[in-house]
Amino acid sequence: MRATYDELAALKPTRSPRRSGREDIDLVPIVSPDDARQNPFGALDPYELLRMYGIGQLRAALSRYSLTKLKEATALVEQKNPGNKPKSRSRKDDVIDYVVEMLNRQ
Repeated sequence: MRATYDELAALKPTRSPRRSGREDIDLVPIVSPDDARQNPFGALDPYELLRMYGIGQLRAALSRYSLTKLKEATALVEQKNPGNKPKSRSRKDDVIDYVVEMLNRQ
């Protein structure tokens, strides 16, 4: 009986930890770290991320944040771009696409 259990336990697939992909990305600031004005305890400011990393790294920089933080950033972008909104607020990719598109227009 124990041998059968051990065989079945060995066959059970193991779950790999969820990977967000963000740990693989090395962001290179385009301004001096001393010039960074992002408040780690305040609302996420996508305009500051754009200034720190440029449009080419903005998507990668935003992907490091939770959907909740990204929604805060979206509210700021919507204030500066009335009449525009993301396709969906429930999908992280849609929120990031919206922020990058709006900031790329400026």
